[in-house]
Amino acid sequence: DMSLAEQIGLVEEIDDYVLREVCTFLESGIPMEHGMDCINVNLSVIQCIRPGFFEHITEIVNEYKIEHSMLNFEITESIAASDYEILSGVVRDLKSRGFRFAMDDYGTGYSNMQSVFSIDFDVVKIDKSILWGAEETELGKIILSNSVKMIDQMNRQILVEGVETKEQVELLKELCVDYLQGYYFSKPIPKQEFIEFIQKKTS
Repeated sequence: DMSLAEQIGLVEEIDDYVLREVCTFLESGIPMEHGMDCINVNLSVIQCIRPGFFEHITEIVNEYKIEHSMLNFEITESIAASDYEILSGVVRDLKSRGFRFAMDDYGTGYSNMQSVFSIDFDVVKIDKSILWGAEETELGKIILSNSVKMIDQMNRQILVEGVETKEQVELLKELCVDYLQGYYFSKPIPKQEFIEFIQKKTS
């Protein structure tokens, strides 16, 4: 639980550990061999807005001599509202070095929409609740369709979370969504199983 880690002061250690594990995986060359163009890494906004964060992240990644564009950092919408100005500057600085950024869980927060979209995200991840709502009511379909249209008009790529059925895949294809994520493709699996999974998919 990231909120608990933030409360007890372990979030920096967790963020660094996860980032180093991802960098080690990228350094192996396995993701690139199988057509992966980036890996997403969750970041705590509390860490992002601390002084020296930009230098800290850049130093860690540079140890592994990997392309910065292979990392797509994710920040949740609900947390991102806490300090737009500082966070926007951090995102801008890291993007200037080639890193990518995604807003996670779009549609779950209560933040000011204009402020959220003032941050230069490359990808917006629409929360599964919006997809599932689109299957239940006409209003839900309108919310999903217009969310996709609005984000597309802002020149952000769109990922929809929570995809579990073929019908959902077909619906999102009709809406021309860029990326799909969910149990329809795979449940979370350990690293070695993931390697075997992508090897089978690309063989």
